[in-house]
Amino acid sequence: MNYGLPDDQVKMIAATTYGVNRGQGDNAITQTASSIFNRLGQHEWKNMSVPEVLQNGYAAVNNPGKNDGFSEAMSGKFADKDSENEFKKIYARVASINRGAVEPTNAQFYFNQKEIGNLIRSKKFDFSKVEE
Repeated sequence: MNYGLPDDQVKMIAATTYGVNRGQGDNAITQTASSIFNRLGQHEWKNMSVPEVLQNGYAAVNNPGKNDGFSEAMSGKFADKDSENEFKKIYARVASINRGAVEPTNAQFYFNQKEIGNLIRSKKFDFSKVEE
């Protein structure tokens, strides 16, 4: 599927994915990016723009002061060359999904292991309804 999003929205999705997944592998990157694309025009996100979907579902966006990765990617001012290269890799993956060269997975949500542990301890999320 070709989403045909403009470059500024692709950058926002890539920056969000980078903010959520810095230092994680390709699978985590693909799952997070897929979860964003899969929300566009669907369910409770049906009438939301890309910035609204990101603002309403991703801590990297709705709390950028605590997430340097999102802020770095949006500003283009990275801590080091490795970080910049990692963002470029993520941007390329997101752009590939956007133009239909890479098919997104079925992901609607993505949590890394640390986030899952925090959510289980806080009892803020019912993992009994989650499919892997």
